[in-house]
Amino acid sequence: MKLSVLRSKEYVERVYKEQRSIEKAAKYSGVAYPTFWRWLKHYGIETNNVGYTPVESEFTGSECRDLRRKAGLTIDQLSEQSGVNRTSIINFELGKATIRKKTIINLQASLNGLLPFNSNA
Repeated sequence: MKLSVLRSKEYVERVYKEQRSIEKAAKYSGVAYPTFWRWLKHYGIETNNVGYTPVESEFTGSECRDLRRKAGLTIDQLSEQSGVNRTSIINFELGKATIRKKTIINLQASLNGLLPFNSNA
């Protein structure tokens, strides 16, 4: 596992302001989104919650697990096919995390359209 060195507050503020999104700032800094997000929270830097709208879906983690099993897929296989991080799938199936619309779409494609999905989200 690669460990990231905590950058200075000035660096984190400057990059976030210049890049205007956590995703772009993380990519610019060569770290994963969660790492850059943790830096922002560590320094108490306010973030813009622009661009993320919670998904209105009846799809639950237990349904994901049931459909994955029904499709005969392991978590690793579903992760590889969908491009969704293995840990994200595990946490979603255990009810420890919610998922974004893009993630639902990726899972849906991998499970051959078996997932219930509200396309109005």
